Order: sequence, then C-alpha cells, then structure tokens
Amino acid sequence: MPFGIVRNGIVMCNFISFMKRVEYFTATICVWALIYFLAQQSYLGLVSPAAEIDSLVYHIPIARHILTHGWSTVPNIEQGWGYYPAVGETILAGLLLISGSLMNLFNILAVALVFFVSVLLGKAFGLRPNSSLVYAAAVSLLQPALRLVNTQTVDIWFQFFALLSVLLLTSVRKSLSSLLASGIVLGLLAGTKYSGPFVVLLILLFFRRNYRGIQFSRLVPAILSLLVLGGFWYVRNWFLSGNPFFPANLKFFGISLRGETSNSITDWFPLKTALFYPGGFRIFLTSLVSEYAVWLVFLGYFLLRLFADKVVRKAPESKEAMRITLLGVTLFVLYFFIPGWPKNMLSDLRYTLPGISLMILGFFVYFSAKKSSLPLYAAVLSLPYTFPLLTHHPKVALVAAFAFLSTFLLQNTFFSHDDN
Repeated sequence: MPFGIVRNGIVMCNFISFMKRVEYFTATICVWALIYFLAQQSYLGLVSPAAEIDSLVYHIPIARHILTHGWSTVPNIEQGWGYYPAVGETILAGLLLISGSLMNLFNILAVALVFFVSVLLGKAFGLRPNSSLVYAAAVSLLQPALRLVNTQTVDIWFQFFALLSVLLLTSVRKSLSSLLASGIVLGLLAGTKYSGPFVVLLILLFFRRNYRGIQFSRLVPAILSLLVLGGFWYVRNWFLSGNPFFPANLKFFGISLRGETSNSITDWFPLKTALFYPGGFRIFLTSLVSEYAVWLVFLGYFLLRLFADKVVRKAPESKEAMRITLLGVTLFVLYFFIPGWPKNMLSDLRYTLPGISLMILGFFVYFSAKKSSLPLYAAVLSLPYTFPLLTHHPKVALVAAFAFLSTFLLQNTFFSHDDN
C-alpha cells in the first residue's frame, strides 16, 4: 500500500477523533448551561408567584375554568380571550390539579421536552449523538423561549409539538401506532394556538411524500385524532359564537366572521407593521437582532451558502438539509401574518420558535455533512445571551456545580467520548 494513502488515512482518523473530542466538550458545556439555567429558573418559579400579564389575564383563568367546568364552555374574559384553543391550558390545568405552586414550572417542563425531542430530531437527520446534544441545547436556549420559562404562555409547548410532529413525520412508519401518534401530535399542535392549523398544513405539505403508498384506511385513525384533538376548539367556538376563530374579526373571500367588537388585534400583523407603521421596519430589525443576534449571522451565512450551492455553483445539495430549512423558512414567514400589535413586535417573535429551530437544524445538518465545526462555534457563542436572565443564587450554583462534577466524573469513568 502506498505510503501517501496510509498517511492520508492516519490524518483523516486523527481529524475525526479530534472532531469527536470537540463535539464531546461542546456538548458538555451546552447541556450543562441549559441544566443550570433550568435549575435556577425552577427555583425562582417555586418561590415566586405568577406575574406575566397574559398568563394572569387568560392562560391561568382558562386552565382553572377547565378544572371546574370542562372544555365545552369558555370563561368570561375581556375581549373574548377565553375562546382561545386550550391544549396548552389543559396541560397547565393538570399541574394546577397537583399543586398551584407548580404553575411556574409549566414552561420549564416544556423546555425540557423541547430538548429531548430535539436530540431525537438531530439523530433522525444524521447528526452524531454529541452534535445532536449541542443542537438540542441551542434550540432550547433560544432567547424568545428563555423569556417565557416562568410564565404560563403556550409558545414553548407549541414549539415542542411542532418539532415532535416533524420528528414523527420524518420517520413515519406504516404501523397503526406510528400513524396514530402522528395524528395525535398534529392535533395537539392545531389545538394549542390559532396559528396551529396553518402550521399543521405546512408540515403535512412538506412531508407529503412520506405518506405515499400508505392505504387510506390505515390513515383514518390518524386523521380522526387530528380532527378531534385539533378541531374540537374551532367547532366549539363555531357553535358558541358562529366564528371558529372568535374573538378575531375576519374577512376573506367575501365571507365575514364577526368577532369580539372590542378585540381589534387582527387590524395589525408584523408585515403590516414593518411596512406601514411609523418606524415599523426599524422596530422589526431591532427586535430581531435583540432575540437572535448570533443566530442571525450564522443562519444568514448558511442561507447564502444554500443558495450558492443550488443556483450559482449547481453543487450537489443536501436534500434533507434543504427540505428542513425550507420548512423552517416557511414557518418563519408565517409569523409575518400572525396578528400582533406594533408595540408587541419584540415579544411576538416567540411565534418564530418552530421556524428558527428547524432552520438551525438545517444549519447543523448541512455543515456537519461538510465536516465543519461551525455549528459548534455558533452554539457556544449563543450561550452568553442566557447570562442577563440569570441572577445570583449561590446555593443553586453550588448544587448545580456538584451535580455537574459528579456526572462529568461518571461519564469519563464509564464512557469514552470516542464512542460517539
């Protein structure tokens, strides 16, 4: 065997070993940053009352109404907010049933679930285990989600159901249990927010090929699950008010659906704000930079690379990276048409969590296939944006440090980072 081939083989093996070590230590840093953040926020949530305004005005009252009156009626809340689809509030009601002191852990649980489903999603798209951990930590620590961890808003749960839907449809099988799980999760997604049905349609559109060859009779349980869990809220509202999307006032294709007269939120949406509100485009840009500063740079570069590969260089494309990125971009574009006041532009960027999460997944898949460590750098550079939300709690830090040290020693004693 020629010496050059042997030498190149050794260099490649050394490079792969080095990359595995980099992934291993990056995963350790990112995962424990997430654990410490959740530990501190859990402590604060347990010792503090609920304080976020939307949570107090309608999320918590809807959950309490479910406990006392069920789902067939709605609580009398100003501007008709009691009509909102309530899958998220049903989960919150479950926590309230256990103990009212747990309500601030509502979104802590959601972030943990986002992390675990993101690990599985990364593996499903071909990422190595440690890269999947880095990806999962990165999307769990996105700034719009960090602001919500001690609230009762449903946007992180919406992110979780969207990512879980993508995971199930990516690896959909023809077994009834697999199809039924897909239908259930899509139904939960549709029943969490008014934007849910549109997100469900987009996800199904992008993964329609995965259902080819499956007999319609085997899809019936999944379809019924989707319609029951997701459609119940809209049918209920139609019977109670004549408008499935009450309290919104809607006009489309000559059809007028009358909502709550005092609720005029559909008068504005982000695209209209950016184009026609005084200083609206500046508000949008500053809000976007505030929430996604580091990721804007890396995702912008990534999208340019994808465009260059596809159009300019005609290079072979990563079909999986392309599809998941296009879905993420499409979900991000949907945000521009979701009702929201101009003054809420910053907080409304929480609606982009599913789209940004999938774009970051495409970013990881694309550069991992090129043996690039760029996604690891991006994830680490995004960590400092968690610091402003942390406060000084030395006992929590001590417990977290002890847990980190114990796990690190166990991991290095019984597992080798070269195994991945």
